Amino acid sequence: MALISGTTDYQGFAHRDVVIEAVFEDLALKQRMVSEVEQYGGPQTIFASNTSSLPIGDIAAHASRPGQVIGLHFFSPVEKMPLVEVIPHKGTDPQTIATVVQLAKRQGKTPIVVADKAGFYVNRILAPYINEAMRLLVEGEPIEVIDNALVKFGFPVGPIQLLDEVGIDTGTKIIPVLEARLENVLARLQTSLTRF
Repeated sequence: MALISGTTDYQGFAHRDVVIEAVFEDLALKQRMVSEVEQYGGPQTIFASNTSSLPIGDIAAHASRPGQVIGLHFFSPVEKMPLVEVIPHKGTDPQTIATVVQLAKRQGKTPIVVADKAGFYVNRILAPYINEAMRLLVEGEPIEVIDNALVKFGFPVGPIQLLDEVGIDTGTKIIPVLEARLENVLARLQTSLTRF
């Protein structure tokens, strides 16, 4: 904690190896953040986005140093969840990947390197789960019944509680990204299952 300091400008970025961005899911805002970090950061500064759904290649699209742009997606609550997704895009430098994986390990996290696809690994699986829970809720099932059933099944929290903890506002920003990039997920699932 002694190494953490507050500031109201970006001057301190010049001496930082990694800057982790955690603004909400807005592509233009994240691209602007990359530009600002590149403007004030040193030539070695890595820009790590904590995006939960936006492809990193899109965030890095206008970067002057795209090789130093990567995703580093933490899960809520950060202090309790060990998993972190490391998301390189096609142009991410191998050294950037190695540095961010080591950073995650030093933080006591379990990093997994995943493909740069909308929703990455966890949210691609989680989105249909939450979607079906919301469908049950709309059809009249009580929240407690839905959440308790999944907790008894083995999940740490139910889907409605999870959505509440993540933030419904965050969920509403993620869903359009996933819908646009992962259309017909259930149709593909049915096709995949019938092949076995």
